[in-house]
Amino acid sequence: MHYCENCGTPVNRNVNFCGNCGTPQKQQIQDFPPPPPSILITQIEQVKILNPFSQAVTEQILSFIIAQSSKRFGNADYYTGILTNQQLIFAPMTKEMLREVSEISKQQAKGKLGPGTITYPYQQRYLSMTPSAILANTPGCLVIRNSSIQEINLAVVGSIGDGYSDTNEYEMKIASSVGNYTFRMTKRDEYASRLKQIYQDKLRLR
Repeated sequence: MHYCENCGTPVNRNVNFCGNCGTPQKQQIQDFPPPPPSILITQIEQVKILNPFSQAVTEQILSFIIAQSSKRFGNADYYTGILTNQQLIFAPMTKEMLREVSEISKQQAKGKLGPGTITYPYQQRYLSMTPSAILANTPGCLVIRNSSIQEINLAVVGSIGDGYSDTNEYEMKIASSVGNYTFRMTKRDEYASRLKQIYQDKLRLR
């Protein structure tokens, strides 16, 4: 069976014109009727809606924290918590990174720097990278997906005397569907604010 390309009416292969709309047939005869344009557009739009990657959200680095943990996650004691809109990455800090933090913290304590938020040089380098590139170039990272985090508890505890921390520290306990983790970090209001901004009601401050 053959069909008119213009209106879709069945036509004989040997006729020159469509008996319904009069369109010349010749090479325009098709073995299958073309779908109406409105249906084709609707199908394309449905594919876009059903495809979860058509509106994928780009992962972005939102902020940083510096935390200390036991050696259970690797050889390094200190980690940079890289807060993104999709996951929390604890990247081990090198001795060079720790020296950067220590030196700048000393300058700030002596009044040589302003009291505002500091983004350390190595953190600036992180900002020039994608989170996937950070993971690929930093062995020993601990990754916790934001969607798996059930609760983050911050409790004020005594200092462990790391040489540049405040008198008190936060003990941060993270409860997630993939495991529970405990870190210590300097008691800075900005750290609590950064975590609150991202995790909102999941954050518990004591």
